[in-house]
Amino acid sequence: MVKKIITLILLFLAIPCYGHTFEIFTAHDITNNVVDKSPLIGNKIQVYYLDDMQRMQDLLNQHIKAIYLAAGEDAATQEAKAEIARNSKQYKQAAQGLIKAQKYNIRKIPAVIIDGKYQVLGTTNINQAFNSYEHYLLITGISS
Repeated sequence: MVKKIITLILLFLAIPCYGHTFEIFTAHDITNNVVDKSPLIGNKIQVYYLDDMQRMQDLLNQHIKAIYLAAGEDAATQEAKAEIARNSKQYKQAAQGLIKAQKYNIRKIPAVIIDGKYQVLGTTNINQAFNSYEHYLLITGISS
């Protein structure tokens, strides 16, 4: 029991970025679906793949085209409505990511937004982004 508590304490001390919010903006072809989520404990993390909406639309178009060719316009229209309804959560999250990227004025990905204020470009690695953020605070004299 004591060993587990000591391990947990050491784990928290090893994670310098405790208690922050990280929003990661990337695309599937940049990260190959790999985002470093190791410092999750005590932090809020959200990953937005900014190409999700386009990918979902492309898949829907391919699917509907096949139905249209096989069964006609009415069947394709019905299937499109059903498919959108089935995936509404994914469409909503994809739209939310695009809206947030616009809110933060993200022009280049990958990017990590820390606490809704600081933008670190060129990585999806939270530790690397947090180290850059701490360095920025140090050289500018801003306190976190």
